[in-house]
This record gives sequence, structure tokens and C-alpha cells, in this order.
Amino acid sequence: MILTNPKKPIITGITLTLVISSLVVGSYYLYPYLNRVFNNTDLVAEVQLPENIKNSFGTYELPELNYTPSIIPTPIQAGLANVNLQGLDDELNSEIIKQLKDNGFALVDSGLEDIFEPMYYDSNLHTPMYISTDFCLHILHSMFDNSLRIIELEYFFSEYSLMLNALRESQIYLYSLTTDSEVKEAVKNNIAYLTVSMYLLDDKTSIPIYVNSLVNQELNNIELGIGSYSSIFDYREDFSQYKPRGHYTQNIVLEQYFQAMMYSGRMGFVLDDQSADNLVGIQQTRMALALVFSFSAEIGEKTVWDYWDNICGTTNFLVGNSDDLTPIDYFEVWEDEGEISFLDLSEDAFIEEKIETLKELRAPKINSGYVVVFEGEEDASKGFRLFGQGYTPDAYIFQELVTDNIPDRYFPQPLDIFSVFGSERAEYHLRSELVYEGYEEKIFELRSEFENISITDWTQNIYWQWLFSIQPLLAEKGYGYPEFMQSNSWLDKSLMTALASWVELKHDTILYAKQAYSAYGLGPGIFHYVEPYPKVYSRIGTTLKMLKEGLETRGMLYSAGDLGDDYYQQYYGNFTLKFDELIEIFDRLTVISIKELENQELSSEDLSFIHHLGKRLQLITSFNYGNENWYDVNADKRTALIADVFTDPNSGQVLEVAVGNPLLIYVIVQNQTGHLHLTRGVTFSYYDFKQPSSNRLTDEEWQEMLDSSPPELPEWISKNLHIIEVETVMMLKVQAFSNGVNKVKVKEEIIEIIILS
Repeated sequence: MILTNPKKPIITGITLTLVISSLVVGSYYLYPYLNRVFNNTDLVAEVQLPENIKNSFGTYELPELNYTPSIIPTPIQAGLANVNLQGLDDELNSEIIKQLKDNGFALVDSGLEDIFEPMYYDSNLHTPMYISTDFCLHILHSMFDNSLRIIELEYFFSEYSLMLNALRESQIYLYSLTTDSEVKEAVKNNIAYLTVSMYLLDDKTSIPIYVNSLVNQELNNIELGIGSYSSIFDYREDFSQYKPRGHYTQNIVLEQYFQAMMYSGRMGFVLDDQSADNLVGIQQTRMALALVFSFSAEIGEKTVWDYWDNICGTTNFLVGNSDDLTPIDYFEVWEDEGEISFLDLSEDAFIEEKIETLKELRAPKINSGYVVVFEGEEDASKGFRLFGQGYTPDAYIFQELVTDNIPDRYFPQPLDIFSVFGSERAEYHLRSELVYEGYEEKIFELRSEFENISITDWTQNIYWQWLFSIQPLLAEKGYGYPEFMQSNSWLDKSLMTALASWVELKHDTILYAKQAYSAYGLGPGIFHYVEPYPKVYSRIGTTLKMLKEGLETRGMLYSAGDLGDDYYQQYYGNFTLKFDELIEIFDRLTVISIKELENQELSSEDLSFIHHLGKRLQLITSFNYGNENWYDVNADKRTALIADVFTDPNSGQVLEVAVGNPLLIYVIVQNQTGHLHLTRGVTFSYYDFKQPSSNRLTDEEWQEMLDSSPPELPEWISKNLHIIEVETVMMLKVQAFSNGVNKVKVKEEIIEIIILS
């Protein structure tokens, strides 16, 4: 049940329960650990693809990739005697050499802060480039996060403000007309509810005197940021969730938008309080219906419905459909009676009838607040939220793998997600979790569910597509693949990559996703390499194409006005140009990685493309040219970021997952003749740890912690991946180049690269 205010007897007995709806599905596992049948081709994502998958946002067109890995590995000799070091010998020490000999790759912590830094300067230093999936997935994050923040600043903030104002004006008018005490109280609470969001957007908002106390108490709750009782809804709310995080710390407008939208996304109107008389359910359903009545209020030539649909439809496309009942659900149930009349709301019998009808609709799958679960309360969690946060599969997995489904397991493990997705290595690292009663059975059940999820589901929105893009990293690689990809160490590195990319996804969508509770010349003879995951690059490119199409359809593909003739400046402000360039790049990365796997020779054009790719991608994903106050802040200059993904009210802690400072990766790769070459690229680092819910971390706070007193790496990483800490010669090279570089000349050369590539 929802924890309600014991000082108000009318609320006593409100009971809400989490209802988890099952997905329909089978599994690649007969069961973990015993008699395993394991499909390591592409895990849960190995499905038959139709030619096109269309939905209301666009078309997901994933080309069929036919290739046969055909590499016969050349053994690495002692001391790397048969490896062409390609000028990197002065960056190696005995530890790095040992790791390269043992695993074919080595991870080095050299104090990097920006994942682009070595990729940018290496083009000028003629360094042998290794293009990692980490680097490419970071590009997806950069485009998604920047697209979202610009949408919020350029479109959502003003539309949301206009919508709230129109709703409140309508409710104030209705308040002045109605004489029924119950209806008047419901409308009064709605006015307070809307005023809170309006004030969070703009602290100059006027507060009607008759809701002054309610509004100020609620604003005080949000400012204090602790679990307490809502003055308007009378149930316990986790107000620590209202601390701006993710990219919402970047300026005051985003901070205001975050808090206001969080309030609209979390505060719900109870449908059924599970008590004998359901007094709270009746009154809050009356509030919800009264609010929906005002959706016909006009805003110029549009209505509130138009603005709500634009915001909600766009977030559905990016993150997912609301996990709660929406204004449309309530309107359609009311409309079934014929002509809608505000006078209906004075009759308890009418409200009770609507409640029974609404209870037949879908139930939320994720609990996002303080809820005590009792058996037999399957309808109790249903309710209305103005902008209900979206259902995501990872939050669903978390919810299923903690209490009450798994007794005494109050926190999930991030590895749970990828174990459910089919990662054998994640399953291995989670073997200590088998001590929890029911964990093994529930993991098996979830794998069975996700096994048969259709390709249409995996591509239903950008959030799901991002997870779909990560999945090829999880599969074991066998005969025909490069030797460095065939070890458990590589599986652990790939699992770290997958988790870090997932952290970027959670970071970018922290407001909208429901959180679960309890032409330079090519250097002579230089050989470059792309980490050969064709499906990853193909899916990233397809996701970017659908993101562009979806935003273009909704009129939200941003262009920063008149950009003049400066080609370099256009790259900062023209999203059409950025998306088109990136789609072309990922198509080519797909082709190159297939050539590598099939042991074909890379052309000089391929090698030149790889050589300049880091610099080219940095230009495309830069967003603040010529304007210090545009959509860029200091936190963006570092790769490290953080997101809280699960809350346990029992301990007062949250699960934080984080991307740390980027690592260098040295990889011995093989060309078509079997000759070995040393290359260098960048990868993610990954952390997870518990933190008091009263102190959820921002990116800036996480970066400060990382610099001063970083947490320990997860045990499965520290025990299985040897990360070498050293101030490398590479950093000295970068610093020397950086100090002497002609910035203007570099810009001109970048432009030339893009034009000629």
C-alpha cells in the first residue's frame, strides 16, 4: 500500500500494490549452470528481421548482414617479437607488454578525462587508430542527449508552461462556478497541483490565496528533498527524486524544467485505495476527471490536448509509453457515457462507475514510489499521471528481481539486466546471488520472457533500440573471429562496455524513464582497425536514422537559424547535417568491420577513413560553436557521468551506476596476410555503488568524487580485468601537440577531411 499520512484518518487503509504484467516469451537457456543450451550468435537479439518495421514515429530499416568470420589467428610471440608496434613502443612498459601477450589487448588508466582527446590528437600524430565500440556508442549518447536537451529548451519548456497555465485558468474558472463541496475541493487540489509545477518552472508565478498553504508546503517538501507526505495528495513521496541530475544541472532553465516535469511524472491520482469505502480513490479520481475536463481549454488555435500530445508523443518515441493511465484513458472512459458534463463529478455513483471501468485497463509494471505490497491488491496501483514516466525493460527486470519477488534481496545488480538478455559471462559473475530464494527461478522466467520478445518490440522506440544495439557485445566469439576477442577477458571488457553504454542511456533519460524501487595525408605504413562488431554499428546507424526521421516528422530537428557560409559553424547548429553524416559513417563502419572479419584487405581509403574518424566525430558531436552560453557546460567536457537507477526505501539508499574516466586500450590486430600490428583506442570504465537517497549524485559531484576519493571498481571487473595505471607517453605527446597546434589551421583541415571523405 502507499504510505499515507497517519494524521489524517480518512486516508487510513489506502492500499496500492505493484502489478507486474508478464510479457509473452521462451529462452536460449534450458537453465543456467546445468545442461546448458546456449546460443552465442547474438543472444536474445538473434531474431528474424522483416524488411522494415514501421510505427508512428518512423521506419526501422535494418539491413540484413551476411558474413562469415574467417580469420586464422597468428600466434603472438614472446616480447611481441612478431608485432609491428607502429611507433607505439615508447608507450609500452612490462605490464602492458605482458597483457598484450596474454590477452591480445591491454587496458590502461592514464588519467584521461575526455574520450575524444586521444582520438582527436592521434590523427595529427599519425598514431595507429583502433575504433572501439565504446567510442561509437558514446557518439550515440552524444547525439541523443544533445537532441533531447535542445528539444526541452526550444520546445518542451514553453509548451509545458502554456499547457499548465491554460489548465490552471480553466480550473480556477470551474472553482468559481461550482457549489458542490466535493467537486470544489477536488478542483482546489488541482489548482494547487498545477501551481506547484508552474512555480517550479517560474518562481514569479502567482499563488491563489486559497491554495497558498498547500502549494508552499509542497514546494518546501521538494526543497528539503527527503521522503515526506505530500500536502496535496496525502501520501508519502520520495522528494529526493526532485534533485536535478543528468544534463539538467547545466542551466537554471533545465533545472526548473526537471523539477516541474518530475512532479507531473511522479505524482499520481489514486484510482482505488483498497479500503471499504474508497474515499480517497473516489476523491482523487474526481480530481483526475476534473483535470481532464479542462484539456479542451484553448491555447491560441490549439487546445491543451495538442500540447500534451506533442510532449507525450515525443517522449514516447524517445523513451517509452507511460507506465500509468493517461488523460486519454480517462477521457475515453468518460466519453463512453455520451456528452461529457462537469456536473457528473458531483455524483459519487458516477465516479465509482468510472473507477470500475478504469480498473479494467492495464496496470503499471513498475513501482516508482513508497509502496507496501499486499496479496490480492492487483488493481491498487492503477492511477492517472499527467506525464507518467515510461516503462523500460531494465527497470522491469530490476523490479522483478528484488523484494517481494525475491525475499530479502533489496537491491538488484546491474549485471542482472545483461544476464536476462543472455550474457553467459554476466550469469557467471552473478553466481553468488543464487543464495537468494527464488532468484534462480526468476532469472530463468525472465530469460524466457525476453527470449521471444519480437523485433517490433525491440525497435519500438529509441530507448529499446539502444539496448538492441548493445546486445551483440554480449555473445561469445569463437572460430573465425580475431584471437583477442575469444577470451573471457574480452567478454568482461565487452560487458563493461555494455554496462557503461547503458549508464549513458539511463543518464540521458533520467527524467522520463520510470525508476524501479526496492584530409591529412595518411602516415606511411600505418595500419588502423575497427573493432569488428558489424551488428552494433548497423544498429547504431539505423537508430540514428530513425531518431532523425522521428524528430523531423514532429518538426523538432533543430537548426540554429541563419548559420551563414561558415561550414564549420554549420556543423555545430545543423542537426540534419550531423545525422546524415553519422548515418553514412556507421554504414561504412559496418562494411569495414565485415571486411575485417572475412579477412579481406582494407583499402587505402578505408584506412584513411579510420585514421581521421576521431577528429571527424568530435566535430560532428560538438554543439556550442561561437556561443559560450549555448547547450554545453563544463560537465560535458568529461566523459564521466552518473545515474541513480534503483531506490530502496528500507535502507534509504539508491543504486548509482556510473561511467568513469575513459581508458586507453592497446590491441594487437591482424591484417589479411596474417601480420600483427599494435593499435590504440579508447574504452569506457564502469562503476556501481550505493549512495544515500538524500544525496543522489550529479555528474559534477561524481566527477569530483572520481578525482578525490573514487569508489572501488566492481569486484568482477577488478578481479578479471587488469587495468594498468600509468601516465603514458601518449599523454605527453598529446600535451606537446596541443601546446603547439595552430587551432585555425586544424579547423580548416577538419573541414577539408569532411568534404573529401
